[in-house]
Amino acid sequence: MVQPLSHRANQLVKVAHFIDTPRLGGAERVLEDVVDACVRAGHDVTVFAPQPWLLERIAAAIPDVAVVATGSDEYATAPDAVRRARALAAQLPCIVRALRRRSPDVLHVHNGGYPGSDLCRIGVLAARMAGVPRRLLTVYAAPRNRGESYATLQTIVDHAVWWEIGRAHV
Repeated sequence: MVQPLSHRANQLVKVAHFIDTPRLGGAERVLEDVVDACVRAGHDVTVFAPQPWLLERIAAAIPDVAVVATGSDEYATAPDAVRRARALAAQLPCIVRALRRRSPDVLHVHNGGYPGSDLCRIGVLAARMAGVPRRLLTVYAAPRNRGESYATLQTIVDHAVWWEIGRAHV
């Protein structure tokens, strides 16, 4: 059983944040505020993202944070659903390896919308595979149509993601 973080008050908490975003917006600004608060509270904080521009921005604003380029956002421009799924599946082991290297106590995934980033949804599952004991998913916008998608597959992925989030809380 995972020991609650409250029992570890005198120990450093390793907090990881994961985001995948095409542009700077509200979720990215909230991420900066949350990361800054975590660092100021004395936590060991790492931000994972596939976008170098975002990692550079966060590192410049918050000097004591570690930033790790993780995965690729190329899936977003795949010409069809099959290639998109393949590109996303290829990112899973990359994210798992990156999380294992840092071994955080908690992973906070910041998803700018819903469904938002498929890579963020994969990040939740990767955290489970990497052995991250606590996983948190924040969705920053109202639901919207997924466009080109397979409804049954999306439903299965949604259930897997929310099940992982639910079972991670102690």
